[in-house]
Amino acid sequence: MEFFDLMVINSWILMNYGHGVGKNSGKSHGSFRLFHFKSEIAKFLLKKPRLHHLQSASANPVPQENESDEENEPPTKKIRELASGVLHRVRYDGSDHWPIFVSGLNNTRCKNEKCNGKTYWKCSKCDVHLCLNSSKNCFTQYHNKK
Repeated sequence: MEFFDLMVINSWILMNYGHGVGKNSGKSHGSFRLFHFKSEIAKFLLKKPRLHHLQSASANPVPQENESDEENEPPTKKIRELASGVLHRVRYDGSDHWPIFVSGLNNTRCKNEKCNGKTYWKCSKCDVHLCLNSSKNCFTQYHNKK
């Protein structure tokens, strides 16, 4: 917070006293006090709908009392689903394996062996993403023994 306050004060000084260029250099605007300048900045920042909260960058950050440890930890990577996680008796049982279209922004890697394509389809029973299109049918290959 001190860093932000320092930036505001420096901006106010530059606005009031200028850079030493022009006819207003060295003269104060007089009517625009620091309090009013800070108020205008606060009004502007509060009007922004998607303003992100910035944490102060200090040498020894002290977590706030209302913050949990989970909020301070970096995000973890999603665990990649593996084809080996499905039991063979379920995978090859031949019943109730239906393709489900998973809508989303990002497609997911196919879990069939030796396929590195991306797909929006997954098996309803195995819960494994598999390619299913006119050029590849990993869905059928995955559920049939070789």
